[in-house]
Amino acid sequence: MASLSRAQKRADEREHLERAIHVEAEMLALRRKAVAWGAREDQESITSLSGRWEALSNWFPAPVVYRGVRYPSVEHAYQALKASDDTTAAEAIRTTPTAAEAHALGQKVKLPAGWERTKIGLMESLLRDKFRRDTALRERLLRTEGMNLIATNDWNETFWGVCGGKGSNTLGKALMKLRDEISTGSDIDAWLASSFELVSPSDPCDSLDLQVHKSGAVVDTIRLGTAQPIFLVGKHSTCHVQLEHPSISRRHAAFVRDKSRGVLLVDLASKAGTTLNGRRVPPSMGVTVENDAKIVFGGSSRTHVVQVRTCQ
Repeated sequence: MASLSRAQKRADEREHLERAIHVEAEMLALRRKAVAWGAREDQESITSLSGRWEALSNWFPAPVVYRGVRYPSVEHAYQALKASDDTTAAEAIRTTPTAAEAHALGQKVKLPAGWERTKIGLMESLLRDKFRRDTALRERLLRTEGMNLIATNDWNETFWGVCGGKGSNTLGKALMKLRDEISTGSDIDAWLASSFELVSPSDPCDSLDLQVHKSGAVVDTIRLGTAQPIFLVGKHSTCHVQLEHPSISRRHAAFVRDKSRGVLLVDLASKAGTTLNGRRVPPSMGVTVENDAKIVFGGSSRTHVVQVRTCQ
């Protein structure tokens, strides 16, 4: 009996050793693939966008806005934009109740010309909007700092994710790129550039001035001109319009020149908000501003009156 027990013990030890060797071999194989997945071998990996990390998934119910249209999730937006040549199909996808249904409908549409060339840039734009629009989601993404994000799945998606150890992990790479943008403070510029149809240097555009009023009198005129498509407003030294009132955020708002919508005012989710003609501007949305529009940033006592001079 003792001999049998010793033999069983040796067999168990051998099986444990073989299992450990097998696991180590699998880990080495995965590390070799790390570069293709945009991962670093010396970092811990999050390998499932579910459970604790479900909020990072495209199917998570978090509204996004693209070109002025609101969608219930990144998946709704991505699948609806596949149907950009069929407005009826696009609207059906946008309004379907769940991301799973949006995904299913998106598999049936004819892809627009050039889709393969533009789909990664589009996905990055949608992700930027999702995490810019919700502070809690942005903080959740930042909590993954120092960890690889691997979008594994069991439905054979090997372009956006990884299945069975194979795949490009394009979604994971996009999330890690966005995380880096947020960490370095470049996310606002990237979001503005990808969320609006910015005019190019060759496009004719109107000159923009801001008349500063206080106690009924004009105390200053800020000439923004026509030089660029984005003008930032806030306390930060990089802002084109620098304001000192205590309620003003570092990057408070922006004026954006949009090809199809004209001059837009965007509140950058500031703490004290922005009002346009007495109405609070919704955060992270482009609102068209007309000539003589009255803008108040935060709790400032100064009113900035828009002066648009048409270029001939």
